[in-house]
Amino acid sequence: MIGVLKNEQKAASKAAFCFFSVVFLIVFSVSAKTLTDPLATAKKQALLLLEQKQKKAAIEVILEALKKDNGRATSAEGLDWLENMALAFLGKEAQEAYEASINATIESPKEAKKLVETCLQLEPENLECLIQKTKLAYRQKNLKEAEQTLLSVKELVPKTKIETWLDLSVHKNDSELNFKNKNIVKKINEKSSDEHLRLIVLEAERAIHAKNFSRAREAVEYLEKNWNEWPDLEYFKDKIDKESSEGPSSVSAEVNSAYALKCKKITKSMLRKFRYDFDLCLRGGI
Repeated sequence: MIGVLKNEQKAASKAAFCFFSVVFLIVFSVSAKTLTDPLATAKKQALLLLEQKQKKAAIEVILEALKKDNGRATSAEGLDWLENMALAFLGKEAQEAYEASINATIESPKEAKKLVETCLQLEPENLECLIQKTKLAYRQKNLKEAEQTLLSVKELVPKTKIETWLDLSVHKNDSELNFKNKNIVKKINEKSSDEHLRLIVLEAERAIHAKNFSRAREAVEYLEKNWNEWPDLEYFKDKIDKESSEGPSSVSAEVNSAYALKCKKITKSMLRKFRYDFDLCLRGGI
């Protein structure tokens, strides 16, 4: 297994979008001593299955161990491990299809859909590709397909942070959800990461919806500090200013125009960095 992982690391280091393999290596290099039984035993079994490229079986082993763990302290660590295992790519071809799908998200959504389907044909249990498929369906307002793909995620990584975030992202506009009162993130000022980015964007949206403009400003200020190249930043700032004042509530034409221009010139690296923002470049009147 060590040889397999080293080979994957070498291949990943040559790719423009390689952090999934890095995550994979970090997660599976952790000593089994960090997890107590039954998770420690399950980890060893899962590693053997992954060595044989049997990702579905490996995930099922961890899910079964989590059931037996029955809410003990190791469950949180086991869920994180499950998440990262599902996010990892087993082969270069699937990863390349996924990267190309992300790159085509805005400019060519039909091509993006084809490419993510290719990824899922190669690796049906790849969580990144399932998230991308859900996002594309959401952006096309195809709620039925978004729901179907979300069900696959719920089966793959139930009760994980990603499953909860994805559910909120898909349903945030549903009147029955009461999105404005959801507890998305407790502390905004935390170390920047992909996980924190996706939650803070959602928290900014929730706070605006709840008309909690001080909280919305806090979230947007944090986004500006850590991800100031995010194309939707000025749009959010103007929206908060307008909605919190007594004047017109709509975002100004100047801001919308600048927003449209930024999105037109968006780079592939930015598309990948902000891939978890489901409404990237869809906001405003553009």
